[in-house]
Amino acid sequence: MKILMSLSFAAALLAVAPAAAAQGAALDADDDGRFCETNRDETKREDQLASCTRAISDAQKFSREARDLALQIRARTYRDLRQFDEAIRDYSTLIEGPDATVRALPTLYAARAHARWENGDLAAAESDYTSAIIMSKRDIDRAARYERRALFYVRIQQAGKALSDFKEALRLDPTGSDRANSRLYVEELEKRGVAPTPDAKN
Repeated sequence: MKILMSLSFAAALLAVAPAAAAQGAALDADDDGRFCETNRDETKREDQLASCTRAISDAQKFSREARDLALQIRARTYRDLRQFDEAIRDYSTLIEGPDATVRALPTLYAARAHARWENGDLAAAESDYTSAIIMSKRDIDRAARYERRALFYVRIQQAGKALSDFKEALRLDPTGSDRANSRLYVEELEKRGVAPTPDAKN
């Protein structure tokens, strides 16, 4: 069954991919670091990429934590420029790197999922959204990941899976103010006669 409701709201939410920020990292060793971290001028994104790349490559001036932050910023910048292969590559480097932390992995998986979805690889995107859910430890974080995957399912017209995820988000965080979207979608989907399709993997 196709979801007949407007998807513009879901699209707007999905367009805001998770911001990846390294705790305590700073890129202030030189102008490259400052430009990589602080520049938001869309006309200078290519310069920002170059600055981030130089910071990533300079182990003498920048710590591993700071270089990982530059890699996250570069990945996000690639995504904003719709250079999804490059964004996916950088997110994969962070996920698979020796310094990846369990705390950061859910955010990185969710960010890579968004890039993969935009790049048309729906199966890989779904897998990454699921990994983000599994690796989230707190119920409130898992609820947010379920809601994000639900919005992904809405966009690819898998209404039953979307409803199941929205309901799980509400079960995990029933009173949270951030779950207003889930409540609205559950009401609308049930009104249209959609039945939930639970994901056996979760």
